[in-house]
Amino acid sequence: MPLDVRQTLVWGKLDKIAPFSLGEAYVGAAKQKDEMVNFLSFNDIGHFEIATPMAPSWPVLEKEILRMLSENQ
Repeated sequence: MPLDVRQTLVWGKLDKIAPFSLGEAYVGAAKQKDEMVNFLSFNDIGHFEIATPMAPSWPVLEKEILRMLSENQ
């Protein structure tokens, strides 16, 4: 860091592959460097379920993706 690019991290609190604490640590370090970082977390989702279109997280992710795309036009 610094990356100087807006970032959104998406994490499931049940993730056994990339522990939730890893995301929290990254966000903390990024914010200390004045990075633009957004952290979306979901209580009952693991690593692979997070981006599944049928998962409860999908409407939130879709909204965030569309927001990010609209900012970059």
